[in-house]
Amino acid sequence: MIFGAVDNDFLLIERLRQQNVELIDISELKPHEQFCEIRLKEVRKSILSEGLKHPIVVDRTTKIILDGHHRYNTLKSLKIKKVPVFYVDYFDDKIILDSWNGKKLTKNDVVNKVSSGGIFPKKTTKHMIRSETGLVHISFIMPTINLDILKINEMR
Repeated sequence: MIFGAVDNDFLLIERLRQQNVELIDISELKPHEQFCEIRLKEVRKSILSEGLKHPIVVDRTTKIILDGHHRYNTLKSLKIKKVPVFYVDYFDDKIILDSWNGKKLTKNDVVNKVSSGGIFPKKTTKHMIRSETGLVHISFIMPTINLDILKINEMR
């Protein structure tokens, strides 16, 4: 029975790796924005009933969350220890920092805020990707993983 669990763990990790998704300890992640309680309840309900559809988008160097604050807070509230992340290089020129409220910020503003223990109000930043067709939200680059997140805690 234990060998079956280890085999399944390996297969899951390999499937995620093929999608450039890694499982990391949730305590390594650094949020930079507050979240909306109403949206958090919606995301929690979705994750519990349908599974986790997408990983959290994270800067590889700083571990700052660029997209997925509600997923992060939901998983944290469920006491999930390992979470799937899709790493990007935040300072890549293709990643554009925009805002939902017209406030002008730089990527260094975000890093400095998190480094000093601060956090922005919800929906302060909007991370975009420069593509051949124009700017698209960063969520468009992450893979669909459809993961039963509760099984992650059972992994060895």
